[in-house]
Amino acid sequence: MPSGDRGRLVDPMVRLSDIATAHPEIVEIDLNPVIAHDEGYAIVDARMLLA
Repeated sequence: MPSGDRGRLVDPMVRLSDIATAHPEIVEIDLNPVIAHDEGYAIVDARMLLA
């Protein structure tokens, strides 16, 4: 597969950081995989663990 544009992953990383900061009860976030593509990105699977 061709490599994706890593710059496209900045937005979801900042948004994820905002969510974690706003909700301190979140102790773990797992996004796997995150795929960058021409239209942006796709989060295929997500899991959050709460305290």
